[in-house]
Amino acid sequence: MESRPSKVHRAAEGTESVPEATQKRTPIVPGILLAGESLKGLVQEYPFKHWVLHDIWTEEFLKGCRTAILAQDFNEKNNDLYQFKQSNSLASIQQAPLSDLRDTIYSTDFVAWMSTVTGIALNSTVDISSAVYDDTSYLLCHDDDLSGRRVAFIIYMVPPVWSAAMGGTLDLYSAQEDGSPGAIVKSIVPRFNTMAFFEVSSRSFHQVAEVLASVAGGRASISGWFHGDPLPPQEAPPVPAPAPYMVPWHPDDALDSDSDSEGGGMCAEDGAPLVLAAAAQGGGSQLLDNQLALWALQKAASSLYTSLHLYTSPEDVWSHWISSTYTSRGRGILTQMAQAFNGNGFLQLPDFIAPGPLKQLMKALPTQQWQHVGPAQLQHYRRSSSCSAAAQLSSPDGSPYDVQALGTAFSAVQQLELFLTSAAFLEFIQAATGQTVRGVSVETRAFGHRDYSMICDPAYLAQRKASKAASLGGSSSSADAAAAGTGGVGDDAGVVLEVVLCLPLVAASTQSGSGACDGEWPLACGGYMTYLTVDEEVLTVPVSPNSLSIVAKPAGVFSFIKYVNHTAPGLRFDAMARFPVLD
Repeated sequence: MESRPSKVHRAAEGTESVPEATQKRTPIVPGILLAGESLKGLVQEYPFKHWVLHDIWTEEFLKGCRTAILAQDFNEKNNDLYQFKQSNSLASIQQAPLSDLRDTIYSTDFVAWMSTVTGIALNSTVDISSAVYDDTSYLLCHDDDLSGRRVAFIIYMVPPVWSAAMGGTLDLYSAQEDGSPGAIVKSIVPRFNTMAFFEVSSRSFHQVAEVLASVAGGRASISGWFHGDPLPPQEAPPVPAPAPYMVPWHPDDALDSDSDSEGGGMCAEDGAPLVLAAAAQGGGSQLLDNQLALWALQKAASSLYTSLHLYTSPEDVWSHWISSTYTSRGRGILTQMAQAFNGNGFLQLPDFIAPGPLKQLMKALPTQQWQHVGPAQLQHYRRSSSCSAAAQLSSPDGSPYDVQALGTAFSAVQQLELFLTSAAFLEFIQAATGQTVRGVSVETRAFGHRDYSMICDPAYLAQRKASKAASLGGSSSSADAAAAGTGGVGDDAGVVLEVVLCLPLVAASTQSGSGACDGEWPLACGGYMTYLTVDEEVLTVPVSPNSLSIVAKPAGVFSFIKYVNHTAPGLRFDAMARFPVLD
């Protein structure tokens, strides 16, 4: 649902009596509460049961409520899931007309009417607060299934000029077989004096789309939940697992493709257990196949790597790919960087990629083939499809790679990914941080308007849900409680170095075709990277052109890319490499 009150009215706890609608003047249109059975037939079943009722409140009364809402003090709500303004709970407000509206919704008459219309048994517990969504505000995909919530409701108090072009729609998602959200299949445009409500379940995925215009008073509403007996726990949708770590191949390492020995081609010996352990824990034979394919590709292309400057001496590789700022003075500057990193666990290196490779990258990124990444309740962006280079370059009959063809087959993005997974870059990271790492995973990503990544770690998600339920006086499901006590597939056992090469392409560069990686990207546009624990924000890394950030991320620290709103000046491209640190 579209607001998450920090304080709620919970009449079931006996802290407040539930006033009858007849004890104060009734703001609802006469006859509405007697029409429950007929309104029940207005249900819309797809993608889940929902109702949209117009003009059930008296117009002048609701206009007064809108004026009163806008006069309230609001709390800014801002995290990986949402950004909007919300009031405290309306449970204790004493000023009419909001107190009259609240008392009507709390009344046994109204609760009984809602139960009749929806066919859901409800108790006397009702949560209610108000919210305002201004320009760029939003609430991303979620299901509302928490602590006995059975019916979610929204009463819109938007100005008459509101239209679909202004955004702020209530978007309803279909559900896939695995329980994750599919596509947006219905959008409800806010309209003054409209009440929308729906049945809450583990499949009631919805969002408040970003508001795209600045309108006086914004998208104002009152919203909340009617409660009943909790639904039986459902298995949570699968959480995407992070990419497995691979061990870079080095030309000094033997890789005998004809050898069946367990250690054949295992790069550095201390890297082999990492790959084997990851395979045993979930990657299986596919992970080993991918690792061997990577090594085979790198070995087959070794004669070409000299011209690509990927596998000569580390210093030669660095001088080709990395700005002379970080390479021209030898390894002394890396020692200084390591000292700084060990002081705070963070480095940001501006102007990182050398001009030649940078120019090629910024021309190639907009035309790169991208694959959509979901599901929407966790992430929405695009990922490079170039990681399947080994499969693309092998011949159908399994004959050896055509090394001469590799020069034209590799795009600039593929070359970047090969560099980031190379032994030379691994050595650079070790020297710049003073950490010993073995293994790397790389993902090249694109974030444009409406793209984001949320925290995917199951333990974090379960703990956040349990904390929310506790704040409402309820409890989360047994499945959530169990997940909160485990690491989950997204939780790293130790410290991971998260290395992100940020390559934004601003609109002016896109229009001119210059392929430049420059221009300002204000924080207010979103797209920045945030690191946090369950309790507090640790670090924000802004969108900065051609910059490399290195963050030491221990277990219990999580990261996300903030939703990119409609004011963003272009596209955020980046390549994220993750290096596990050996104890």
